[in-house]
Amino acid sequence: MTQRHILLMWLPLALSAMLMTGEILLVQAAVSRLTDAKLMLAALGIMFWLEVLIEAPLIMLLSTSTALTTSAQAYGVLKRFMVHLNLGVSAVAVSIAFIDPLFDLVLCVGMGIPDIVAEPTQTGMKIMGLWPAAIGWRRFNQGILIRYGQPRQVTLGTLVRLLTSALVACSLVISGAFSGIVVAAMTFMSGVTAEALFAWWKSRAIVERHLRVDTESPEHPLTYRAAVDFHLPLAATSVLSYVALPLVNAGLSRMASPQETLAAWPVVYTLILMFRGPGIAIPETVIALLRRFDDLASLRRFCLIVTMGSTALLAVVIVTPLVKLYVRHVVEAPRELEPMIMVGLLGCLLIPGLAALSNFYRGILMASRATNFVYWGMAIYVGATGVGILVGVIWQTPGIVMAAVAISVATVLET
Repeated sequence: MTQRHILLMWLPLALSAMLMTGEILLVQAAVSRLTDAKLMLAALGIMFWLEVLIEAPLIMLLSTSTALTTSAQAYGVLKRFMVHLNLGVSAVAVSIAFIDPLFDLVLCVGMGIPDIVAEPTQTGMKIMGLWPAAIGWRRFNQGILIRYGQPRQVTLGTLVRLLTSALVACSLVISGAFSGIVVAAMTFMSGVTAEALFAWWKSRAIVERHLRVDTESPEHPLTYRAAVDFHLPLAATSVLSYVALPLVNAGLSRMASPQETLAAWPVVYTLILMFRGPGIAIPETVIALLRRFDDLASLRRFCLIVTMGSTALLAVVIVTPLVKLYVRHVVEAPRELEPMIMVGLLGCLLIPGLAALSNFYRGILMASRATNFVYWGMAIYVGATGVGILVGVIWQTPGIVMAAVAISVATVLET
């Protein structure tokens, strides 16, 4: 297996992951240009990560679909499983958004979010009620595209999403008729729906050619129970990974200067997430290409290149004027937040590279259908993050510093 062979599979997926982060930057930039920017940025951070936590069980449908959609029989089982999972997760999202006592229990009581931030957060969540369903449908069809050698269609779908989001965000900002959180929620909802429709459209040809009817019975037919057993640890892993983010927000809201810290942290983490994009694409690359033990050496070498490259690129951004260009002119964060944002970025410098290494090992485990170990690695990550945040709350350390340190140490332990 050559490095070029791996690159052709990985590059479209990495571009897609990085472009998806671009949508978050776009939304932050739109919100920053409207009234009450600091308040709306804080609400946007809470809304987005809570929505991501709710739809976390659906995220790993990409890996499950890539690994298991090997026949028409397996496709039928996985499609049924996807529909059932979509319905269940969507019911949770709609319930939290529209049932006031449940919303208050989760955000105000459980996370300690101030009422001034919680109110616009709930407005945004109501608009994004069906966001999880679109995510699940999209990830399922994207897995089919990757499994059958069309990762470039995943990138094209992300471009469709970005163009749709840009059109919606610009139109709403120019109209001036909506608050920042409404603009953000409508942009996210429009973008993901467009991408889901594109992934479904492009996967139709594969389904018709390979997954409509099996020419012969599969040697080991996939059962519904087997699909659940494979996906359940991955779903739990996603839930745990996104539990860490509201956990961080809950801690930041209990440390010094909570509103400023809650506004600065999404700006920091969004940029870090963009540079994690190359590493996020590694698991599906490994799942798609790993067929024998000899393949591991080439895949490991490629992963090390991604690890060093993503860390170096983030360092270049931080130590050059590019970081001020990002903070001042891309997201237009309030000037008083700049020192806090810079400290957070420096503290998170190693996270993209460490995430690439961790995802390499995840890919091996998922290709081997040993998904339980993926879950336990994430459990260690969340536990370490929780301990770090708790220490920050007890000692009342600067929130942005403790968040960066806690996540960095936790990523090392998971890897």
